[in-house]
Amino acid sequence: MSGNAIDKIDELDQFKKVESVLVKVNPKISFFLLDLASFIKKLFLNTNRRADVDYSGYIKKGDAFAKTKDYYGAIEYYNKAISIHLSGYYAHYKRGLAKIKLQDYLDAVEDFDLAIKFSPKAFIPDKWINSDDFKKQPGVFYFDELGTACRLLTPQINASAYFWKGFANSMLEYYQDAILHYNMALELIENNKEAYYNRGLAKHEMGDIKGARLDFKRAYALGVSKANEMIDKYC
Repeated sequence: MSGNAIDKIDELDQFKKVESVLVKVNPKISFFLLDLASFIKKLFLNTNRRADVDYSGYIKKGDAFAKTKDYYGAIEYYNKAISIHLSGYYAHYKRGLAKIKLQDYLDAVEDFDLAIKFSPKAFIPDKWINSDDFKKQPGVFYFDELGTACRLLTPQINASAYFWKGFANSMLEYYQDAILHYNMALELIENNKEAYYNRGLAKHEMGDIKGARLDFKRAYALGVSKANEMIDKYC
């Protein structure tokens, strides 16, 4: 569930609490106040529904501009989406991709950071902590900063965000950071062939020839034909 959805549930809970209190108020005015609270709740729900429609619509318009390679136009609409939902992880992710195309790598990294930060998660029961899934997928199942067991709901998007963070850092020649981000991408999606290939490039730049060769071999085994050329040429 997204952060926006959680916020809405919290606010609706507040409405319910107000209604329960109003029932105990003087009977002569309680019905009027309940009607007023009901009207405010409907107004709140309708406003949020319109905001959700606008948010999705702006992302679609941004995608249309990106498809024509008008990345500045795309960013304009992603900005509008973010202005509606500041914690909208998908709009941040999309804007980061557009910035990659414009070679605005520093700002792209910031957007991918926000996409990862705001990505939806679900809290899971403690009894699942020792399950095989929890152990096999440490990127999908994890503990948050408060020590609460969680399950990531968008592993594909997060893996892509980490991959592009790695790519951006490589372009900025921050190869050690790039490798860390590729590691995270691979933790979420084990057979991420492009992450193996790009991590191999970063390791090669760091002088880790053995590590680069292993990554290129994995990438080649997963279908990246150019990885074999890198082995022949540099390793």
